[in-house]
Amino acid sequence: QGLLGRLTIHSPDKVANLALDLSARGKGIIIPGIWNNFLRNFGSMFPRSFLARNLERRWRRSLTSSGMMKKED
Repeated sequence: QGLLGRLTIHSPDKVANLALDLSARGKGIIIPGIWNNFLRNFGSMFPRSFLARNLERRWRRSLTSSGMMKKED
């Protein structure tokens, strides 16, 4: 996934511990990591159709380069 993937990924243990801790404090929405929170807030400024199209393009490129998906002609 490249740099963005490495910046946004967290270990399951870290996410679970954060979720349990914040749930106990009454937090309803839990987004682990500063970069993920930034992306969530930044993404709210764009239409969902724009975000979906760009996310699909990113995943398609990633799956194609990893050999998990055939390149479209």
